[in-house]
Amino acid sequence: MKQTISAHISRINGLMVTPDGESLITASSDYLIKVWNIASGELVRELRGNLKPIRGLAVTPDGKTLFSAGYDTTVKMWNLANGELLKAIGCHDDWVQTVTLTPDGKTGFSGSSDQTICSWSANNGRLSSTTLKHDGWVRALKVTPNGRWLFSGSWDETIKRWPVKGSEKPLVIKGHSNGINDLAISSDNQRLYSASADKTVKVWDVESGHECATLQGHRRAVQGIALTPDDKYLVSVGADKVALIWDVTTEQIIQTIKFFTPLLCVALTPNGQTVFVGDENGQLHYWPLSS
Repeated sequence: MKQTISAHISRINGLMVTPDGESLITASSDYLIKVWNIASGELVRELRGNLKPIRGLAVTPDGKTLFSAGYDTTVKMWNLANGELLKAIGCHDDWVQTVTLTPDGKTGFSGSSDQTICSWSANNGRLSSTTLKHDGWVRALKVTPNGRWLFSGSWDETIKRWPVKGSEKPLVIKGHSNGINDLAISSDNQRLYSASADKTVKVWDVESGHECATLQGHRRAVQGIALTPDDKYLVSVGADKVALIWDVTTEQIIQTIKFFTPLLCVALTPNGQTVFVGDENGQLHYWPLSS
């Protein structure tokens, strides 16, 4: 059964479940980051210190440090246990749209409206000398579970695959007819999923970059996607106020959940049993995936 919490007074732009599956973190245009206890549904902590909306979130594998991407052009580094702001990493000239970490939690990447991707140490925030580029806003970043590749999705309608280590040129993946809003990668490192404003989710082969499938079911922009840990199901949410549950093998919609407000982001618990969705009005919706 679907439940709803009035989590923020403005849109929820980002959701993140901690690796232990115990806490949900929400990022909003009300300038707040909130930490929720998943079992009780109670608000544990508010992280204050942003003067602009927050969009992207990433947590280290040990669950101790949170990184947030903000419209104040910085990535902020937080102690998740007490909410202390540890550092503001400044490497962009415009809104920071997205942030991600390598699986070992040592390196962070941030993508911005300034069309660049910055790399930095997740330990101390020290910037790398390498800056990667797109020809549009960089809206989504994901690293493969094996730590080999960084994928970036942009409003220039392309996805780029970069080596996490090394300096070889990126593989440019084309196929969408509008900007890319989110990315997901299968746990076996084989498949990349991209959510686009062209109303589709596309499936790509990670190694070759070839398109494997197009999932069509949304009537407006697809804003967020999340895969279950077993890679069997994909949840997509859109500006059409709908969440779709897809069977990845058959590429068919097995469930449609309707809402009253455009949906912006989605996250799953590590066991894949609970879905969290954030909407344009600051409402947080959640339900068991099995139902």
